[in-house]
Amino acid sequence: MRFVFMLTPHNQNLKAHQQRVVLLLFITVVMLTQSLHAQSWTQTDDFPGTARDDGAAFGIGQVAYFGTGLEVGWQPTRDFYAYSLAQGWQSVASLPEGMERQYACGCAAEGFGYVFGGVGLNNTYFTDLWRYTPDADTWEAMEPLPGPGRSGMACFAMGGKLYFVGGRFSANEFTAETWRYDPALAQWEQVGDYPGGSVWRMQAGLDGTAGDQAAFVSTGLREDGSFHDDVYAYLEAPDGWSNSLGNLPGGGRMYASMGRWLGSAVLFAGEDAEGNLLNDLWRWNWSGLQWEAQNPLPDFPRRGGMMTHLGNQLIYTCGLNPDLERIRDTWSTDISVNTTDDAGSNKPLLYPNPGSDVLYFNHGPEGLVSARFFSLDGKLCHAQSPSVTGSIAVGHLPKGMYIVELRNARGETWREKWVKQ
Repeated sequence: MRFVFMLTPHNQNLKAHQQRVVLLLFITVVMLTQSLHAQSWTQTDDFPGTARDDGAAFGIGQVAYFGTGLEVGWQPTRDFYAYSLAQGWQSVASLPEGMERQYACGCAAEGFGYVFGGVGLNNTYFTDLWRYTPDADTWEAMEPLPGPGRSGMACFAMGGKLYFVGGRFSANEFTAETWRYDPALAQWEQVGDYPGGSVWRMQAGLDGTAGDQAAFVSTGLREDGSFHDDVYAYLEAPDGWSNSLGNLPGGGRMYASMGRWLGSAVLFAGEDAEGNLLNDLWRWNWSGLQWEAQNPLPDFPRRGGMMTHLGNQLIYTCGLNPDLERIRDTWSTDISVNTTDDAGSNKPLLYPNPGSDVLYFNHGPEGLVSARFFSLDGKLCHAQSPSVTGSIAVGHLPKGMYIVELRNARGETWREKWVKQ
């Protein structure tokens, strides 16, 4: 027996309705999928201390620490607060009495937090270095810098050591010095000057794509009054500064924040050379050797806040609004796959990374036809076709960091950071 289903006007309307429902469900699924992979900003509880700008921040594990800075009434501060995604804000130990300051810098290494330098009451420029122990909730004075006090430095931790770059000794005396402190030995060492010249209020952002092996340093005010826009990286191997990596997107800026997010250096907010405050967010993309725009903060622009990261989240708090009023707003932005690193399932692998004498490749289904090695400033250092065994001799290359460009028989190209030890 055979049944024939006739489309009556009612059935046609029902079918059209069903099609609309299916289409809406499809659009909803697509939007939900996109939202799962999109970068978003969330405003959280306000900073619990007084409104301030130009403080210091560092992250240890799943806790971020924020403190010091200049509060309303032009008074420097010494209090600190901890923020975690699980517990929100909590008060922690302050720096000792008399250690109030602005324009200090903060970083973390081996489970400890560090705060260095800055300017305090009576225009005192500090040489001191303080170490914070989370379990004991205490601050401990370390060996002071064997040089003039300074403020507005960039700082970062790499290989268990601390680095402090630039700043100024007074309102009119800027510096390009780079100092390294080894906590294990309690020793200071002056290393190569910052190649961008003497700059105050610089920032640093670690790139950890292959481990913490590069720290991007930029932004700030030059001695001639111009805003700094050159970008340089301090490299763990070889030990020293890179050539220029180009310029910041949109030109120079100061009172900005730089940090590490999803393994890459990031740049956020600040003030441009025209006096406009900013709310943009940029992330360094090693594949294209360029800065890529991320979703900007969906609120008014700001400058001079404190920023660090917790896992996949950037946390930014305080600063100045466009009326130059101090604020306590706190915002976070989470994971995105908002980059052009389109590796795909056919991406060939190169290993070991870091490596020394021989670099191996798996060819992928299409096979590799070329491998080119570029320095961080874009110079071609070596080019070769991988052998039939999928290897290239690289012992002759100097130690350092390279961008390896791989190309297969279909013309597809991938770029990946590789470290020569």
